[in-house]
Amino acid sequence: MSATPLSMFKVTGTRIDYYLGDNRNRIVIPDGITEIATLAFPSFESAKIIESIVIPSSVTKIGKHAFFIGRNLKTVTIPESVRIIEDPAFYNCPNVIIRTTHGSFAYHYAIKHRIPVRTLTSYQMAEELAETRSNAIPTPTPKPVPPKPTPPAPKPYGIDHRQSPKKEWDAENPKREIAVVATLMAVTFPVPSR
Repeated sequence: MSATPLSMFKVTGTRIDYYLGDNRNRIVIPDGITEIATLAFPSFESAKIIESIVIPSSVTKIGKHAFFIGRNLKTVTIPESVRIIEDPAFYNCPNVIIRTTHGSFAYHYAIKHRIPVRTLTSYQMAEELAETRSNAIPTPTPKPVPPKPTPPAPKPYGIDHRQSPKKEWDAENPKREIAVVATLMAVTFPVPSR
């Protein structure tokens, strides 16, 4: 089964504000949604037939009273990515079982609130979440960043012998040779006199 079309939800950005409803008993929220808002699944006639909800791994937050559906809701699959579940997210859902991986935030939430929990292996969770990828919210492709220009190579320290003139040692005037070397190095220093 593929993900529930986005047209079945009122979406603001990447947050589901509420479910608009149709005759589905299984809801697979599309990948790319990051938050399920407060009262996203209210208890109205078309939502009362929902028995199962699968949340994608892009979701990190579930709001207060998000699943206010009623007795028919039997399972909600919650991935490890969910780090915030506001109380009471499963109000008026006495028959719900949370399906999640052992040790996840949803697992501890279920234990704390005495909600039955069924642990899934990582493989089972990956299979379950694969459905969420169809009808996913398209992510904008980033614009390519032009490469930075290469900085010029640093100049070597000291004398660059490839550019210095070839000269014979002037034994008659050693001060002149020191002055030529100092000029090439762009350093001036006093030459000791004899």
